[in-house]
Formats: sequence, C-alpha cells, structure tokens
Amino acid sequence: MLTAWMNDNDTNEWSDGLPFVQFAKNTTYHQGIHRSPYEAMFGIKPKRGISSSFLPGEQIANIETEEQLEEIANTFKTEEQLEKTVNTFEENLSNGHTENHISKRNIEEDLQPTTSSYQALTEQHEFISIKRSAAKENLVLQATKMLRTSKKNSSCSNW
Repeated sequence: MLTAWMNDNDTNEWSDGLPFVQFAKNTTYHQGIHRSPYEAMFGIKPKRGISSSFLPGEQIANIETEEQLEEIANTFKTEEQLEKTVNTFEENLSNGHTENHISKRNIEEDLQPTTSSYQALTEQHEFISIKRSAAKENLVLQATKMLRTSKKNSSCSNW
C-alpha cells in the first residue's frame, strides 16, 4: 500500500506517505470487531475529505462549487496570522489584561467548564467505552470461533 502511494505521488520519501496509509488501514472495516479500528477507538466514524477540515459543518453543507469553497476558506485568517493573534492574546492575558481590558480573573471564570459541557463529555466518553467493549467482545467471539475450527481440524487430521 505504501509502495503504491509512493508510485502515485512520484516520490521516494516513504515517511511522507505513512500517515495516509495508517489512516487508510485504521478506517477500513474490520470483520472481527464489526467496525473500523478508528471507530472502535474513538466511537465515531472517521471524517474524510472536506468534512475533516477546519470549516464548520453548517458551511460545508452549503458548499456546491469550488469557488464557494475558496471564498469561505479565504474569509478565515491564514494559520500563521491566527497563531500570531493567539500568541499576542496569550501574552496580554499573562500580563493580566486583554485589548478590551478584561481582567484575567474574569476570563478564567468564563473558561471554567459548565455542567452541560462536562455532562456531554462524560456521555461521549461512555459511548466510546461502549464501542470499545463491543469491539472487544467481537474479537473474543472471533478468537473462540477460530479455536473451535482449529481444534476441529486438528482432531480430524489425527484419524
């Protein structure tokens, strides 16, 4: 698979293709666990293409042409500009104020997790745990089936 990626991209740098191959392997349906390894690990189906981008879902739903995509993407600051803004904000925050002169204490109070966000995270964690347990049960069933078949075949060959 990695060799095919290297040929398709006309490169000898196998390490560049490794993330793509790993993602492909981890998002392929696994018969033993009845889901992809990605889904078993994270509890959700993997996102591919534009749905895995930084764009909000409601904007993605309205995109019909490449021009619309470019227009939306251009409204966002470049990653470098965004990083510079964040660094400046963090610097101001560490000094106890922001551009709007809001005290650091008020910002920290606003950033405390709410009960509803904590509950949502807890529910998602429980959902992921359920998915992982189901994957484990399916692997145990697959192993039991393989052992039964193996014992059956070995007892037949002893005749």
